[in-house]
Amino acid sequence: MSRVLSPTFHTKAWASALVAVAAMAVTPAMASADETATATATAAADDFRAALLHRSMTLESASQASKPAAKRVANFTARTEAAIRATRSASLFRWGTPAYAKWYAKAHIASRYNWGSKQFGCLVSLWNRESHWNFQSTNRRGHVFGIPQTKVSNINEFGIGLATYMKTPELQVQIGSRYISYRYGSPCAALDHSHRHGWY
Repeated sequence: MSRVLSPTFHTKAWASALVAVAAMAVTPAMASADETATATATAAADDFRAALLHRSMTLESASQASKPAAKRVANFTARTEAAIRATRSASLFRWGTPAYAKWYAKAHIASRYNWGSKQFGCLVSLWNRESHWNFQSTNRRGHVFGIPQTKVSNINEFGIGLATYMKTPELQVQIGSRYISYRYGSPCAALDHSHRHGWY
């Protein structure tokens, strides 16, 4: 992974992505045979989606420009931690597993970039090559970290530290997919580059 030029990381993107994740929390492929459990999970996802829609409108209306950068980051972190916890509760997959990270990634890239199943398949292959979807993966020799194997310089540009990044697979997916969109246009193009050059 290489340097991202001047990304803008803000609460609206977080909220819209998390709303989309909640909307996709239950699909036929993911649902268990127990219809009662499925109905309960669907209801929880609906409640979560509604709560985050309200959250997104509230955050968007709040003025952040007059606050110091450090305070904006701290406030952003505090707000999004609660949203992340709710997202994890909505998933039928155990948090921290590759299955959870893939579930989140599939929802995020569909909502944020309109990338379908083909692009998701390429993303799975690409990040299998990088980290096997292990959010704690590190390559200190190459100074790259997490599921997409991101450089610290890229992480810092989003206003977060390495410690926060390394414990938040959702952030890793968002930063990694944004990099792919900016640098290559799509996961399949990034995968093709990785096959030809051994890196992306």
